[in-house]
Amino acid sequence: MSKSVVTFEALYDKYSGMLYGIALEISRTEKEAEDILISTFQKAYRQNIHDRNGPSPLADLIKLMIQTACEKFHPGQPTNILRLKCLESTPMLHRTFCEPKGFERYCNENSLNRAEGLKQMRSEFHLLRTAGLINQH
Repeated sequence: MSKSVVTFEALYDKYSGMLYGIALEISRTEKEAEDILISTFQKAYRQNIHDRNGPSPLADLIKLMIQTACEKFHPGQPTNILRLKCLESTPMLHRTFCEPKGFERYCNENSLNRAEGLKQMRSEFHLLRTAGLINQH
């Protein structure tokens, strides 16, 4: 088994449960949620998300899941039509995941420089961890 496959399996083991919860919120049935989850991880594997350098691929996976769900349920419409209950308390993360250039727009609208925006993003991730919505790994 290649190192890439092992790394991808670890990524799936770490994030699939949380992403399935988001998929259930987006979809109408458990079967649709499973299809979205599977499609998301297929895309993630093709895009080598597991090999990217960075602190966590979680944001990439959530964005990819939202994109996948929109392609399935709302083809041709922007991703910002989705509203995720699990992100209601985190406006920056919601915009970052659901809107093109959401992070940059949020920072501009709130007069935040990049460092301040990243600090707020870390704070919002902490809120999600505290609420038990994401793993604490």
